[in-house]
Amino acid sequence: DVERSRGLGDVYKRQVEEMLADYRALHPALAQTVLRIGTILGERVDNQITALFEKKRLIAIRGSASPFVFVWDEDVTGAIAHALGGAPPGCYNLAGDGALTIHEIASRLGKHAVDWPAGVLKTALAVGSALGVSRYGPEQLDFLRYRPVLLNTALKERFGYVPRKNSSEAFDAFVAARARLGRPVTAAS
Repeated sequence: DVERSRGLGDVYKRQVEEMLADYRALHPALAQTVLRIGTILGERVDNQITALFEKKRLIAIRGSASPFVFVWDEDVTGAIAHALGGAPPGCYNLAGDGALTIHEIASRLGKHAVDWPAGVLKTALAVGSALGVSRYGPEQLDFLRYRPVLLNTALKERFGYVPRKNSSEAFDAFVAARARLGRPVTAAS
C-alpha cells in the first residue's frame, strides 16, 4: 500500500501540489506561491521531530543518513511576509542551508544514536502502534529513512528571500531555547 509505506502526509502533500498545479494551468493569471517547508524549529515549537530529540537515545536507521534540514520559525513567517509583499510566485523550498544527520544531532545533544535495521524498527513501530504505546506507526519509518534534503537556491535567487539561520544555526538556537525554558533536550551533565 503506497500511502502507508510513504506516509499519509507525503501523499496528501503531493495531492495538494497536484491540485494547485491544475489550478495554475486552468487559471494562468492566478499568482500562486507554494512553500515546501523543511522541519520547523523555534523557541516554542513542539512537533513529532522535536519529540524525537527529547528521547534519551536517538534512533537511527541502519544504512540511512537520515539528514534533517531545518528552518527557524521566524524564517517561515519572514518568507510568507516576503511572498505577500510582491515576491515572484512559484514553488520554493523553504529551509536553511545545509543538513544534519541523526548522528550529528545526537552528538550535539550529548546523546547516542542507536542504529537499527529498518525491518526491526518497522515491526517494533507496528507493535507499539497496535498496543497504543507509541504515537508513531510503521508508515512513518520511510519518512525518517528517506528524508528529503531541500535545496533552497531558488528561494534565495529567484524568490529573493534568504533565511537568517541555516539548518545548523536553527538547531543550535532550538537547543538553547529549550534550555532557557527549562526543557533541555541535551543529555544531563
